[in-house]
Amino acid sequence: MTDQSGLFGKYVVFKADTEQMVTDFCFVLKPETDPIAWDTLQFYAEHTADGDLSDDLLEWLGAHPKPGLLLRTRVYKCRDSRKYNDS
Repeated sequence: MTDQSGLFGKYVVFKADTEQMVTDFCFVLKPETDPIAWDTLQFYAEHTADGDLSDDLLEWLGAHPKPGLLLRTRVYKCRDSRKYNDS
């Protein structure tokens, strides 16, 4: 398996009612494991003009706690500042 990151074709999406493959651009969110996806759904629910969709999303979000945020961190070597600040 190749290591891929960034935007690439990770999923194949089919329309539920027609079972036809969607060939337009789609972006799949996994809010049960991705806190940013969870926030995105909340934002969408608060801004969509579709009241039923908004209610459904807010209900789903209320039943699923936001997952913990996994931060990417970088470790930097720090010099001992005492060496440089002694008078």
